Amino acid sequence: MGVLVVSPLHPEPGSVTSGWAASLVRQVGATHLLGAGATREAFLARLGPDVAGIAFFGHGDADRLCAEAVGAAQSPLPVLVTSADAALLAGRWVFALACCAATRLGPDAVRAGCAVFAGYRHELAVTELTAAENAMIEPLAVTVPLALFGGMREARSLEAVQGAAARGVSESLGGGQRFMLLVLVQQLAEITVLG
Repeated sequence: MGVLVVSPLHPEPGSVTSGWAASLVRQVGATHLLGAGATREAFLARLGPDVAGIAFFGHGDADRLCAEAVGAAQSPLPVLVTSADAALLAGRWVFALACCAATRLGPDAVRAGCAVFAGYRHELAVTELTAAENAMIEPLAVTVPLALFGGMREARSLEAVQGAAARGVSESLGGGQRFMLLVLVQQLAEITVLG
């Protein structure tokens, strides 16, 4: 069974999160919908019965994950999937590194048959990172989807593995780090796993 990794290149923080998505793709050999290829149409075309899991890196809201805005800038961003069509996620695991997606979309997806939905109930302060900062944060950003890919499904185990990864990053940061980097580590640690 395959994994579909979706990473629109939204302005800020698209370049950072798409790098994390590319790292995941390299590690698990997943199909990657990147940038202009991360549209709803492309997502639906790739969402066959062979897709066991979806990892999303981009913008979201309480009831949606956002697709790539192709052409002129669009506000609001186009929709990839919403609570109204959460049944598209049935029978799969989903990881959403996106603001607030575990607030409504996650519970709606689980009610519609999604095996596991791992995401965030809060805003994420992802900003541009230096190469050294990114090297520290990237493993934390892909910990849960790698665990899901490896077969872990129990909520407490997934939350514990993310918490351990965050503690490891926090310990390696030491003093003198940018405040927003410390905030991001804390926010990524606070994952919500439903299912």
